[in-house]
Amino acid sequence: MPLERLIDVLEQLREAHEQLIALGTQKKEALISNKVDQLILVMNQESKLSRHIEQLDERRMQVVYEFLQERGIKSKLNLNITELSRLVFDLEDKQRLMQIQKKLANTLEE
Repeated sequence: MPLERLIDVLEQLREAHEQLIALGTQKKEALISNKVDQLILVMNQESKLSRHIEQLDERRMQVVYEFLQERGIKSKLNLNITELSRLVFDLEDKQRLMQIQKKLANTLEE
């Protein structure tokens, strides 16, 4: 079901951004300690993680399109989660979608 895949991709995005935050902390510590080798290692990890996040975001867009098709919407609208939630009629599914949106938004804000 596309909604389940969407929630899964959003959770993966949240986790990847949490990892990016942790790497940012490691990079800051490496800079303060003047550990160039560690800094390079962290920057390489950040680069790989950024590419992974880009792939997850592309997957998110694909799953949103599949979700819209399932609902009978043929255009490739670029809807946000709040707008998508209006197309979810099961209360439990809507709550799950809104919870992951809130978690992801909090992580991105951090």
